[in-house]
Amino acid sequence: MATPIIAIIPSAYKEGVLAAVLPNNGIADLDFTRGSTATRINAQGLIEEVGVNIPRLDYSDGNCPSLLLEPQSTNLVMYSEDFSNSSWVAFDVTKVPDSIIDPGGTLTGCRVTGLAGSNKVLQQITSVTADPNNQRTYTGSIWVKSPNSTTTQLRVGGTTGTSNKVITISQEWKRFDHQYILQPNSTFIRLGIICNNEGDIIDVAFGQTEQQSYATYYIPNSGTTEGITRLEDSASLDLTPFNITSIIETIDGVEQPPITTIPTIYNAPIGRVNKILMY
Repeated sequence: MATPIIAIIPSAYKEGVLAAVLPNNGIADLDFTRGSTATRINAQGLIEEVGVNIPRLDYSDGNCPSLLLEPQSTNLVMYSEDFSNSSWVAFDVTKVPDSIIDPGGTLTGCRVTGLAGSNKVLQQITSVTADPNNQRTYTGSIWVKSPNSTTTQLRVGGTTGTSNKVITISQEWKRFDHQYILQPNSTFIRLGIICNNEGDIIDVAFGQTEQQSYATYYIPNSGTTEGITRLEDSASLDLTPFNITSIIETIDGVEQPPITTIPTIYNAPIGRVNKILMY
């Protein structure tokens, strides 16, 4: 196999830069920008926040990090970690905020226990601006585990209805998401967890609702009404000094078809970038 002219395998980085492995003299390092903080899963498996213009080396796929690149998104859940807030409404459940170690290693997780009754829901309501002309797709997501139950339901809905998704849970934290098409004139979006039975114990952390067709990485919101926005990640390289004829990207563990129409400025694609080889 031919030796690449440029090899980018996420490892070394600093503010504004992801270092290339080959060559290792800096001339092929990716220029990186993101005008906000953002979260990643670190080498210890914990969710942590990184600073402005710091590349996110994400370890969610195992021991080898990938470069995480995402579009701009906004978490509309006003109190995404504060389950003591009254916006997290308990129907036929008890909630004990700040009693469980969350996926970031701090004490913000909430324990929810189903009571007698027909609802058994912990639900957060977020106001949105009505759009009389268009449907909008939202994705709700939350981290869930349980010491005594293997299933629960994730609820996402709007002013006129809800959609419940049965999820399989364990004693380990896992993030679940569910999409919902918000109808025209809807003025709120809801995110909830449903206990199936009296006595079911469900631990929850890090709620998020965003106007996306899929869940992006967690964006903390400590009470901002209009939501907290994570800006877009961008990683690029000026290819003018190099005689590149082919680029092969491995994204989300899948090798992509070769790029043979070579741009002057290469922009890495959205996703988890495992490897970029240029020949």
